[in-house]
Amino acid sequence: MSGNFKAGKTYFVRIGVHIGMWAPRFQLVPLKPNTEMWAKKDDFLGQCEYYEVDREAGQKNLVDPRAADAKDVVVKGLKKYEEYSAEEKAERTINPEDGI
Repeated sequence: MSGNFKAGKTYFVRIGVHIGMWAPRFQLVPLKPNTEMWAKKDDFLGQCEYYEVDREAGQKNLVDPRAADAKDVVVKGLKKYEEYSAEEKAERTINPEDGI
């Protein structure tokens, strides 16, 4: 997924899960206005667990010792993204007008 964002707007994405042969694969999928998934946005949000920002601790609790593994996954994901057609890339891109 890629995005072109505008300050002051809120954007929504969902996590798409695809079951692979060896492991599940996850990807971020934009929720865009005037789509079938956008109509389900409030239902999705109702199922979310919300977290408060801990400005003092920052993201210390999110640091994962497997960062090197994650880097490999990101590189593979970027390579896969480059293989998408222009239409597929457009579907996976959030634009300023997609925010509320």
